[in-house]
Amino acid sequence: MFVSWIYVEYAVRLILAMLCGGIIGYEREVSNHPAGFRTHVLVCVASALILVTSDAVFVYYSSIVNLDPMRLGAQIISGIGFLGAGAIVKEGVTVKGLTSAACLWSVASIGIALGVGFYFGALLTTAIVFVALIYFRNLENFFARGKSFYSLNIAVSRSDKENIIGEIKEVFSLYHAKIRKISDIAVGDVIYIKFDFYLDRIIPIEALVETLIGIDGVSSVRPNLGVAA
Repeated sequence: MFVSWIYVEYAVRLILAMLCGGIIGYEREVSNHPAGFRTHVLVCVASALILVTSDAVFVYYSSIVNLDPMRLGAQIISGIGFLGAGAIVKEGVTVKGLTSAACLWSVASIGIALGVGFYFGALLTTAIVFVALIYFRNLENFFARGKSFYSLNIAVSRSDKENIIGEIKEVFSLYHAKIRKISDIAVGDVIYIKFDFYLDRIIPIEALVETLIGIDGVSSVRPNLGVAA
């Protein structure tokens, strides 16, 4: 009877891991991220299974040898870093996948908590992560009050791209502009870099554009229509 109830407990832990990983993975899936629903479910369930296995080994063999039931769990923390690194992609000057990598690390931690039976912490963390992914994006608009959103397309020379981008970022910092996103595309010897950013409404965008044009290696700056945030 004791053994059968342990199996029921283990089954509950693994099923909850599937559900918790699926909740977070669902948001990643509908947002069209590479690490989606199945990836998060697998990471969470596998992490829980490792701890369930560790617990089972401890239950059956602790009377025979000295065992540390958390040793296997420690390997998850280090091992998930490799999976998270695979979710991070650098495209030109843009780095993508940081949030997905953080999500994978989070669901692995949730799986660990469920694997040892810490349901409260696992379920609460699942709710917090889900809320953060869905609703915290709206906080950006709150923090951007008094600012306007702009998008600039800046053409720079391919030969000295890194130094020019560094100077461009220094100009944005000088004008207290908050860069939201950077993307680029190369056409021959010219790279067109798109900067999405917030700028204080009291600062004229024309002044920023004029300063950017004065940078050596910048051949053109084309501002798009600003949208009030």
